[in-house]
Amino acid sequence: MDGAQLINAQTNSNIGSKTIAISEAIYKIFTENNFTLINKTKKAAEFEHTISKEIVYLLPNKVITIVLHPDTVKGHFKIPDKPSHSTALRRFPKGINNGKTPTNFGYPFKFEKERELNDFLSKISNL
Repeated sequence: MDGAQLINAQTNSNIGSKTIAISEAIYKIFTENNFTLINKTKKAAEFEHTISKEIVYLLPNKVITIVLHPDTVKGHFKIPDKPSHSTALRRFPKGINNGKTPTNFGYPFKFEKERELNDFLSKISNL
């Protein structure tokens, strides 16, 4: 099951009907690692860690993909080759990608299995 399937249990008032869908299993992994769903758009779901306030975005890709703030990655993880640029990453810094207008960016991490996502989020929770 990928990270872009429907969850029915979400009741956050910021969540509209034309947004990324999240599987119950993926949502549970985030909540068990102390992340709260803050916002959803068509392009991403924004989660915030309840203690550290670290932001993680879940993207609607076939493979489970999350995006971390550049400062978090630089201090704790190997920096991926290419950053992910999207206006959906609204709480991340802006940088120039291909055009002239700066766009929000972060570093993506991909996971084949839900267990891998859980292990990674656990590391973030312990930073």
